[in-house]
Amino acid sequence: MYEAGPVPPKDVAKAASLYGKACEGGDADGCGLLAALIRAGQGVARDLAKADAFFNKACDGGSLAACYELGLAHERGQGLARDIAKANALYTKACDGGEARGCHSLALFYRDGVGVPKDLSRAVALWKKGCDGNAARACLELGVVYATGRGAPKNVSEASSLYRKACSGGDMRGCVNLGAMYAAGGEVARDLRRATLLYQEACDGGDAVGCGRLGRMNEMAEGVPRDMDKAMALYKKACDSGSFLDCYNLGHALRGGQLFTRDPKQGAIRLKQGCDGGIAPSCYELGLMHEVGDGVARDPGRAAALFTQGCTGGEPRACAKAKAYGR
Repeated sequence: MYEAGPVPPKDVAKAASLYGKACEGGDADGCGLLAALIRAGQGVARDLAKADAFFNKACDGGSLAACYELGLAHERGQGLARDIAKANALYTKACDGGEARGCHSLALFYRDGVGVPKDLSRAVALWKKGCDGNAARACLELGVVYATGRGAPKNVSEASSLYRKACSGGDMRGCVNLGAMYAAGGEVARDLRRATLLYQEACDGGDAVGCGRLGRMNEMAEGVPRDMDKAMALYKKACDSGSFLDCYNLGHALRGGQLFTRDPKQGAIRLKQGCDGGIAPSCYELGLMHEVGDGVARDPGRAAALFTQGCTGGEPRACAKAKAYGR
């Protein structure tokens, strides 16, 4: 609810003024909308503490969406001290009043045992309530439960329906997960064209993994004609958007030269992104490049450090190399 995006940029300052007047007059939603603008720094100076104060006023005035937003602030420590107990209480208040996003956030606490004992059954019930209230992320998580059978009996048909609802509701990971089901086939009919369209939707919606999956479809000519230039562009987009596994895959391909024209310098850049993102094989391959000076300066010390990092991350080939360096 409290998102400033739909307000035309030229009118944001005026909107903030009007929300302020509404808030002064006791309108809880006006307080919440003003808080959202202050938090985003749109039309007014960005001030997280001030935003939280207005969210608090809105919540006290009966705005459940504001209670949810204030819960997020307490959970993340944004503008105020991190306080999981207060976040829990605010999510509970929001959820009990019908704010579906509060149910989802509360479910995560029960799934992970954050401030409460772990209780997967309780988490599943909260995700169901959240999904019934059209919280797309709750539908996604409930879909994962049914797809994996962890927390409820496995039900692939139900999982696909929930992923579809999440995707339609704007959660792009729902599109990715549903696309993966169609790409794999087995318990649902394999449909590569449908998978491609879902990955495209996810990528267009800003999901890095969706871009990487779509790149793979273009590379392998699955659901679309082979287009290596498009595959390369999609892998780059996925990597630059935070999909570190795609950074590794792209770096590996550029280093090896089997799929794309060999470019060890760019390969090293992408492998570094993957390694920095925690992808252990990426550290290993970057170490190999530093070991011999392939696309980067030859640096045995740096190579040894990268092998050690890769080993710590669980890459056995890196462990063997680190051992050879006495690490």
